[in-house]
Amino acid sequence: MLLCVVGALGVTATPDLGEGRLLYYLLVPPLIPPALLLLVRDRDRERAMVAPTALCVLLGVWLLWAPLSLRWSPDQVTGAVKTAHITLALASAFCVLGLAGGRWDSSGALRTGWLLGFGVTSAVAGWELTTQRHLIDGPWMLAGNHALTSTFYNPNNYAAFLLACLPYLVWGTVTARRWASRQAHLVLLVVWIGLVIATKSRTGLLGGLAAAPLVAVWLGRSPALRRSPLAVQLLYTAVGAGLLLWLVAGTPIGQRLVLSYQSPFHPDRATLESDGVRVNLTRLGWDAFLESRLLGEGAGAFEVIAGQSGVAALGGLVNAHNGFIEVAAEFGLPVLLPLLGVIVAAGWTVFAVRVPRHLRAAAFDLRMVILLSLTAMLAASLAASSILSWPWWWLLVGQLAVLSWRLQAMGRSTTGQRAGRRPVVQRAGQRPAGRRRAESGERAGQRPAGRRRAESGERADQRPAGQRAIPLPYPSAVGRPSPW
Repeated sequence: MLLCVVGALGVTATPDLGEGRLLYYLLVPPLIPPALLLLVRDRDRERAMVAPTALCVLLGVWLLWAPLSLRWSPDQVTGAVKTAHITLALASAFCVLGLAGGRWDSSGALRTGWLLGFGVTSAVAGWELTTQRHLIDGPWMLAGNHALTSTFYNPNNYAAFLLACLPYLVWGTVTARRWASRQAHLVLLVVWIGLVIATKSRTGLLGGLAAAPLVAVWLGRSPALRRSPLAVQLLYTAVGAGLLLWLVAGTPIGQRLVLSYQSPFHPDRATLESDGVRVNLTRLGWDAFLESRLLGEGAGAFEVIAGQSGVAALGGLVNAHNGFIEVAAEFGLPVLLPLLGVIVAAGWTVFAVRVPRHLRAAAFDLRMVILLSLTAMLAASLAASSILSWPWWWLLVGQLAVLSWRLQAMGRSTTGQRAGRRPVVQRAGQRPAGRRRAESGERAGQRPAGRRRAESGERADQRPAGQRAIPLPYPSAVGRPSPW
């Protein structure tokens, strides 16, 4: 939970950009030993959990290949710093995997962590809307074009973080047991919509459009699985949210936001130039990947190649603006394939795992959280200037492995087990629990348990028949008066 909150601090929690370097260095390393110990001692490690295995393979390959790539990097100093930062962020994903594991009781802490992170960034965004100021000024600060950045350096990064928070806001709405808690989560969803619009980022709007059908299916299917009147509550809440947005639009802050809003899809000169620069950066990274014989040019090489290319169409930018292209250009297939393996493994778990009937509601929630998290992960990697050093993105990768682990464990549980418990180990030569008649007192020649009135304690000297008698613990006690 604390890792999610630190990840929400944006640049202040990113090792290479802000004052949060000391905080993150002090927080992550002490968590690695207990996470490793819990992961080794977990009984489910003997099973073929696909996504956690893929994440561990990614971490192992990274620890071996990333330092080796420094040997042919054009800037070894910058590459070493970048490698250390990515290693620290990737270690946070491993900590999430080890500390949370496949245990159902850890999902509440993970969900709470993302909600707290959303609350921190929302508070800073509210301060931005009120004061028209930023924590960190950036090159996008144009006259009359105020875009929310919150604790992040770039509105695209903040929009990507909001997409990562969306599945946990909806998850809290669906699983809330109290009416007040459900309404509070719905209000947070309305706030989320307003913040995404205020970022004026195509990342947030396109990601929101891609996530909208998944959210609609989730909110529509979940009440049927749980047999709850959630759909009626959502209807009333939607009407209330519309009235609330209408009232906020009349306030000075709302009027300022409405008047200054400009569609990011408007085909003006700045938008077309931005799209052209991103395409050229992607081509440059792809060419570097092919010229390196699919092994990568070394850590920190993309910035050097972009700076020396002399291509005016890059607009002076040296960051890849595409996380997967950056990984391919600098570290090659040895790192790119394990990273894609985590994504494919999480997607495979969503569509391939089958669960018992009594676990379908909880499993459906996990499937939707994984799909929405994959949407946020892909949108963030294609929007931000360089996402590899941002801790929250790697926390999202680790959480994908955790949720996939939990879903696969639910698929292997039996119909009679309750969610969250490990399977009962049956010893050699022992009869199944449902057939052990010797333990239930049903021996040959006896009457069924429902007709054995002599064993039910219905005698004149015992408690009234309206009260349920406590069954005797052992078969040898049949016929004796109950000690209760």
